[in-house]
Amino acid sequence: MESARWGQNFGDCQLGDLLLNCLTLSIGEALSRKFGQALSTVFDSARELKRAYAFLANAKTSFAKIIAPHCKITASSVSRELLVLSVGDTTYLDNGAILEKKDGYGSQGSGGNGLLLHSALAVD
Repeated sequence: MESARWGQNFGDCQLGDLLLNCLTLSIGEALSRKFGQALSTVFDSARELKRAYAFLANAKTSFAKIIAPHCKITASSVSRELLVLSVGDTTYLDNGAILEKKDGYGSQGSGGNGLLLHSALAVD
């Protein structure tokens, strides 16, 4: 069941490399089975862990490309509903301990160093 859901939501992922597209599914499934755990405990072998790190560091992979098929399916589902509530939240990811500014990071809170995470949940 879980494989079918991952295939439906992320199977059309276009990373420009067939192997990366396939890895999106296997790595995503592993992460969802052990959600919130350290990568070293998610993967059963050092080889799988190394493959996951290489995937995440690959220049061809990006969050936007990976979730694009899921966003398309979600938008299609939502468009068929008469009423949908979009419940949103903003979280401050403050890495104040990191003194060196990173690309894309900005001031958070009292001069911290981090990102804003805007999430939304569509509820019918």
